[in-house]
Amino acid sequence: EKANQIISQLIVALNIRNRVQELLRDLSLQNLPVSTVKGLRKTISVNVRSYMQNKGVELIQGLTDSIDWDGIANVVIGRLRSSTILTSSLDVVSAELAIIIDRYLERDLEQIVTQVIPILNIDQVIIDRVKATSPAELEAGIQGIVKSELQGIVNLGGILGFIVGLMQTGFLWFQN
Repeated sequence: EKANQIISQLIVALNIRNRVQELLRDLSLQNLPVSTVKGLRKTISVNVRSYMQNKGVELIQGLTDSIDWDGIANVVIGRLRSSTILTSSLDVVSAELAIIIDRYLERDLEQIVTQVIPILNIDQVIIDRVKATSPAELEAGIQGIVKSELQGIVNLGGILGFIVGLMQTGFLWFQN
């Protein structure tokens, strides 16, 4: 205890605390020899690497726990929304992205479809659906399709008949 008291009195009397503070404040790596700086860099590198290997997970966990990620995300999103540069560049980026997607689809769509169809087993799905449909529903569906197709044929026949009739009338009129 007496030694500690004498040391503390010496520290106060010699003003060692202020001298150490001034020394550390005025310390510059430029004033040190190059070999000392290289050794210092190597020592710091080794110690930092060792610390990160031993305590790095705890340090990063402590940092992530102390950060308000939701607040930061809200600030970033708010700034991005109000950014004139971002809004003006979105049109250009979306146009370029559309071109890239279009090229990709043109090049690879057929190949993708040929790979997807066997996976989906579409022919078996159609067969299963037809088998699961009652005969009355199947007949009604087929009649609906045939009726609409036959109506198209009737309309086409009427148009062709009208045109042929006009041509015959014109032909007979020119003969007389």
